[in-house]
Amino acid sequence: MEPNYDHMKEYESSSVSKKYVKDKIRELKKTKTFAVGAASSPETRLEELSAETGLKTMYVLCKTKTQTQAESMEKDIVNVFGKVKKNYNVVKNDTPQQTGGGNLVKGANYLYLLTK
Repeated sequence: MEPNYDHMKEYESSSVSKKYVKDKIRELKKTKTFAVGAASSPETRLEELSAETGLKTMYVLCKTKTQTQAESMEKDIVNVFGKVKKNYNVVKNDTPQQTGGGNLVKGANYLYLLTK
């Protein structure tokens, strides 16, 4: 099982990249259960989350240049999509997703959407 990088864009600016990622999440999640976040290694995160959640399709949407960019973007997408009724945390625990999974590094990190 490998992440899908077909929709990935390099980080441009905060506003441009956040808009792209939010638009892509809306387009790709459709009516499926999903999770959003950031990771330094999409392959490792996919392996961890698929075992935990049963969600098996990861779309890597943006590659950031810094940890700060990834943290800012992750916070933004969790704020927007964490309360949506098909978010995995809402479906499984009846509570909104509050944060991402952590494990970000000082260099490049990746924003992702995980679906069934």
